[in-house]
Amino acid sequence: PLVAMADLDVFLTEAPGKSLYALLGVPHTSTIAELKKAYRRLCLWCHPDKTPHPRAADAFLLVCSAFELLSDPARRKAYDASLRPAIPKPAFAKPRVYEPAFARTQAGAFSP
Repeated sequence: PLVAMADLDVFLTEAPGKSLYALLGVPHTSTIAELKKAYRRLCLWCHPDKTPHPRAADAFLLVCSAFELLSDPARRKAYDASLRPAIPKPAFAKPRVYEPAFARTQAGAFSP
């Protein structure tokens, strides 16, 4: 068969801890064409009609939902935003305002 039973079990076991990009085996910078290529490759690998594994349908639905979300630009952007942790802005001290040297002297007086 195209897929070993143990490989599909490992795929389904590790899937919950992976991002959708890792699930499809592509980087987060991948194009729609690269996503589609990975999707088709995985569909052939885990399609229930091609694989006798009892949980092949679960793996197939997982791959389909990952591709469906990542192939829609708006949903992909929202997903990418959810992956990045909220990074708090650093609290900088208030910048010190420096006065020019001539402003520190008496008004109207000049000191070299």
